[in-house]
Amino acid sequence: MPKYLISTAFYRIRSRIRFELTRHRLNNVHSPFVFELLTTVWNRPLAGDFVNRIEKLRGNLAASSANIYVEDYGAMKRNGERKLRDIARNALMPYPQVKALSQLTKFMRHHSILELGTSLGITAAYFALSNPDAQITSIEGSPEIAKKAKENLSALGVNNAKVVSDQFDNALEDLKQNQYKCDFVLVDGNHSYLPTIRYFGLLREMLNENGVLVFHDIYWSTEMTQAWKHIQMECSDHLILDFYHFGIIFMNPALTPVCYRLRLPNEG
Repeated sequence: MPKYLISTAFYRIRSRIRFELTRHRLNNVHSPFVFELLTTVWNRPLAGDFVNRIEKLRGNLAASSANIYVEDYGAMKRNGERKLRDIARNALMPYPQVKALSQLTKFMRHHSILELGTSLGITAAYFALSNPDAQITSIEGSPEIAKKAKENLSALGVNNAKVVSDQFDNALEDLKQNQYKCDFVLVDGNHSYLPTIRYFGLLREMLNENGVLVFHDIYWSTEMTQAWKHIQMECSDHLILDFYHFGIIFMNPALTPVCYRLRLPNEG
């Protein structure tokens, strides 16, 4: 195994241990809004028959022996053919996490949702089918992956999600030129420090006043953790939730500015 993979693995282990030792417990949460999320919103099952359909598709993708060409513009820069099953098993957001984010968008009645990093379209499908009145825009840098995501969304009957096949910087500049505004953003791609900070600056301008910004894999590497710490400092006057797997920033000025480090409900 390459040395950088070994060092990254050890970093993630240390980060998880540190997180567990310093995280807040439920009795430390004094925000009524956060308390409701933890005890009510995220303790409900995700309603809808679409859950079984999406998870069946996830399972089929995870069992597929097909190859797909990946153009990787992220931190790893690994271009070439990969097994579809490897992407499905390693790159898709696990159900407990996508369930929590989908429930959050539904609870907050978001109408415009932006995702950076479509992958195979599973998360976009959850956002779209959990929020049938919302419009989802999902950006994917790898053309063949974007094509597969479109096929998956079509197979699931999703008609309120658009996949944009382009590099993040180009797509964000286009959205900015078109004065695009959104209520919720998920950043799940290119886990490098400088690009993440750059996306943050652009996305902050696109968010509506009470928007929500989510960064996935914030402890994926030292660079991502440094980026997350920088973003936390920039948003210190807002409510921030750190769930280890992802961090959430609530731009609503009415919410008490505090940072909680928490586990998702029912997380092992």
